[in-house]
Amino acid sequence: MRIKYRDFELNAFRDKCLGGWSPLYYDIFQDGAEWVSGFEDSEETVKDKIQQLKVWVDLFYDYIGRNRCYFCEGELDNMVCKECGEDFTISKDGER
Repeated sequence: MRIKYRDFELNAFRDKCLGGWSPLYYDIFQDGAEWVSGFEDSEETVKDKIQQLKVWVDLFYDYIGRNRCYFCEGELDNMVCKECGEDFTISKDGER
């Protein structure tokens, strides 16, 4: 399942892996830049995972709106965290 949500593209799906089981894969992209990706061996539904990814996006905007880093809660200076150096700007070519 792939959806657009608040300028982000959220994706979650199950696919059989080489081991024979079907893990849940997920990712979050914005303008071609990857923010989150992973997989898990769980019974969780794709729909439930999409809801969790929406919560991630909502929290992300909440932190940015308060001028805080989503990852370490440090203060942002021109969209770059003063504490951990995470850069929250997206370049024209989709690079973070």
